[in-house]
Amino acid sequence: MNGILGLSQLVLRSPTLAEEHRENIEGIYSSGETLLRIINDILDISKIEAGKLSLSFAPVDLPALVAEVVGMISVSAREGVAIRLDKSADLPEWIMTDRTRLHQVLTNLMGNAVKFTRKGYVLLSVACRGRVLPGQVAPIHFRIEDTGPGIGLDQQEEIFNPFIQGDSSVSREFGGTGLGLSISRKIVKLLGGDEIQLQSSPGFGSAFSFVLPVTVTTRIMEEAPARQERVSFAHRPDIRILAAEDWELNRLLLAKILDDIGLPQVTFVGNGQEAIEALLTAPYSLILMDVQMPVMGGIEATRIIRRTHPDIPILAVTAHAMKEDQQQCLAAGMNGYLSKPYRIEEIVEALQRVLG
Repeated sequence: MNGILGLSQLVLRSPTLAEEHRENIEGIYSSGETLLRIINDILDISKIEAGKLSLSFAPVDLPALVAEVVGMISVSAREGVAIRLDKSADLPEWIMTDRTRLHQVLTNLMGNAVKFTRKGYVLLSVACRGRVLPGQVAPIHFRIEDTGPGIGLDQQEEIFNPFIQGDSSVSREFGGTGLGLSISRKIVKLLGGDEIQLQSSPGFGSAFSFVLPVTVTTRIMEEAPARQERVSFAHRPDIRILAAEDWELNRLLLAKILDDIGLPQVTFVGNGQEAIEALLTAPYSLILMDVQMPVMGGIEATRIIRRTHPDIPILAVTAHAMKEDQQQCLAAGMNGYLSKPYRIEEIVEALQRVLG
């Protein structure tokens, strides 16, 4: 998946790509994203059932979050289906929750509604009944309503079971695992909410709703820097990167990405032991360290490197996005981490952060 998505991103960045080829590559990228979502769904349900799905609570801009979800879903809606957002006047702006997981729940529920709705509308309503001050707990009411075909009473509990979809024809048309509702129900509970409720009858659409108690907070003082359309490090020819990566396709992809953003000076090694040895022969500005490699992994190599090179930036490169794995990387002395599959924007942001 890392190779498919990463190389597709690189090709799409080319200004000389013919429109016909662009459409084909966009199709490959979209299909790869769909497959990645299926993989992530299976991993999520496994983590939940094992009690290992960790949450990360932080201040979240709620109006911005729901607007982002609606914007994403609008792109995939059929012609003739309106995507609407209704926010109550008393809705707090900043709340404490896990942004990624709440976004996942709303995207799952809205995505399902769009799949089943062929005409009419899909509406996301977000409400707070009464004004709540910072530091107080507010019950936020979420409701996703559609004008789809509706769900019979005999199916309404069954569709929350793993690998179940209400309409097999939808699965054939759009794909998916049938895990979205099951995952969403469990995540809402982990976030402290109640059961996802379903109101539906055949021919009259469906409405999924839940209440999430959240602590109202205040705005984050530090705002993320504005994202640039295209960033280049070409003005920094002095930057030399050491990349520890054992898989050849990932090496090729990473080299192409770094060259594309103006960082052509990259030395590749195949494991942590080789990374340690490479540091003895030449100076480097940054180390990109794969976590799982033969001979010696990235965690062990980083601990050893920190004894003699306490200041060189080291970024973990890992397919493991669980919070415990990230904490392990930081505890070993790494300065941050990049997730696989690669996202060029994430790589640029991480490099800007550690290289200045």
